Amino acid sequence: MGTNFGRARAVLHVRDILLDMSERGGSLIFWHKQYVDYLSAYISDIKPTLGPDHLKLLILNDKNLRTFLDEPKEYLEHLVNEIACSYSVSIIQWLSVIVIKILTGSINSLLVTERALNLTLERMGENPIIFLPTHRSYGDFILMALVCFYYKIQLPCVAAGIDFHSMKGTSYLLRKCKAFFMRRKFSNDRKYKTVFQQYFQNLISEGESPLEFFIEGTRSRTNKALVPKFGLLSMALEVFISEQVADLVLVPVAITYERLIEQHIYVNELLGIPKPKESTTAMFKAYMSMEEDYGKVLFSFGQPISIRDWYNDNYAQYLDQEHQLDYAYVSQHLAYTIVNEQVQLEPVLPINVLAFVLSMETCFRPNWAISLEETACRCIYLLRHCERLRVAVSAMRDYFAMKQEIMRLCKLHESVISLDDHIITYQSLSHYKPPNLYHLSRNFSEDDIRRLTPIITVQLYVNPMLRVFIGPAIILCSLKVSYYSNKDSLYGLFVKIARFFKNEFVTLLTEEFQELFLKSLEMLKREAVLDEDNEYIYSNSYIKDCLQAMMDPFIRGFINCCSILMNSDCISESDLIRQTQNLGLNMWKNEEIFHPYCITRDLISNCIKTLVELNYIKKEERNGVTIYFAVRKKVRELSVFFAWMLRPLADTIRSQM
Repeated sequence: MGTNFGRARAVLHVRDILLDMSERGGSLIFWHKQYVDYLSAYISDIKPTLGPDHLKLLILNDKNLRTFLDEPKEYLEHLVNEIACSYSVSIIQWLSVIVIKILTGSINSLLVTERALNLTLERMGENPIIFLPTHRSYGDFILMALVCFYYKIQLPCVAAGIDFHSMKGTSYLLRKCKAFFMRRKFSNDRKYKTVFQQYFQNLISEGESPLEFFIEGTRSRTNKALVPKFGLLSMALEVFISEQVADLVLVPVAITYERLIEQHIYVNELLGIPKPKESTTAMFKAYMSMEEDYGKVLFSFGQPISIRDWYNDNYAQYLDQEHQLDYAYVSQHLAYTIVNEQVQLEPVLPINVLAFVLSMETCFRPNWAISLEETACRCIYLLRHCERLRVAVSAMRDYFAMKQEIMRLCKLHESVISLDDHIITYQSLSHYKPPNLYHLSRNFSEDDIRRLTPIITVQLYVNPMLRVFIGPAIILCSLKVSYYSNKDSLYGLFVKIARFFKNEFVTLLTEEFQELFLKSLEMLKREAVLDEDNEYIYSNSYIKDCLQAMMDPFIRGFINCCSILMNSDCISESDLIRQTQNLGLNMWKNEEIFHPYCITRDLISNCIKTLVELNYIKKEERNGVTIYFAVRKKVRELSVFFAWMLRPLADTIRSQM
């Protein structure tokens, strides 16, 4: 069956469908013949539901749409041919053979939380179904299709970016596998938006296939949840609100990788090296060269969300009122609900706790090394801690089993982690040839990239775990700047600090602050970091040291950004990012800081976005260039505020008074 993942009082059972495919298939031709008796997502009682090709004809023959466009029929045909998906059984069958062949050589296990998925299977045919997976890799789409293929679900009609449309060959195959294409920005193109929206809503209300799109809008380079995009979800919600369907079922899905397929590309992008341009040739070479071990992939399916029930639970009080409900707000509320569900579905795996332990060593001291035995003890401690917080975790408890697992993971990530004679450290990349550094500042050398790559790569696997500790970590930050230990003043600071990190940690946008604060305070007391009166901080607590260290790169990002802003009358966005990055890089080279994650571009961009939202800086557009102006007094005070958070915690809170 595969691995078990424990929740405080439950176990998430998973099935290894890749193993089942290889064992049951014998010959891959077995799977070539499988895609026959599939499940439709929606079978309407009122009218026949349609396949992709009929849906295309439906919109081409829409007289109202053609009247609105007031364009020659070729214009509509051009747009529909660009957007619409198609379907070929033979292409899907043969691609499944190729994909299974590639995956069995590169992925150890494809694990699915089958009991949770069965809840969705039971609802097939009743109402339109939309799968909403997290987006961590280009492999998400392929693996999701394979899961549907295995469980004999009709392949979803999946939203693909327009970048893929320009890839000859690839776009044809994707379209035949039910991919429909959308432009990145079209809010100002009223005609395109109308055609796309009509087509997308027809897929929901008239189509028999499930739908799939990524609510984050793009792949997460940081391997953690992004602030959601609202466009497609708003269009889907409108289908329900306008009563085109009786209900709409949304299925959150968390896809978790032990080793990200594009991890080196992500690290380069975070440092400022643009990703290579997508092409059919590059994609073909990438998948055909997947001979390395990528470990396990886990699909965690959430409870199906009935939009009718969710809407009635949250907004029934507005139904009989005369004023119009703000549906943009409803869409945003729903989007954050989905993202929160996705985050809660993500388990903490051994790779996450291993990466966390190694990353904390980086924060504590330079040129560190840690024994395998000590690492295993710390990993077990952290897993048990996560379980007490009711986070889904690996069910591994045995010390010797954990040692074996760490050895396997070090082998899996041997490009960045070294295990030699039971001592773990970062891998030396002396033979690694970094990509073209043309796009980076002259401060970056090839040796810098070699040293940075393992540290930033390991941080990618830490990031999904930070949401477990963000609440307690913010409380400790609050204690560093608070002169009082009473709960009310502590909560006020907690809320203030949390607002600065909401773009970095999306769970801060989805959880109630009061609930998170109380839960986090209880955890700190349970772990003996604080006593019952919130007065004593135990200096020998490993978890306390970790909670402080994990925040350092994010706090340092704000301080460095403020420093650049205070020394500039006005500054362009690109210069602000580059100079903030250079400042952090020089500090890391001089060992003023030990962990260099503060120099990553996504972190700096989130700092800038937050400073704009909270009115610490103003922005304006000049000839297509974004320019920032600091509100100097506020930025100066903020820099001091964050600097307090980097202080070591005193043993007693009262010593600060």
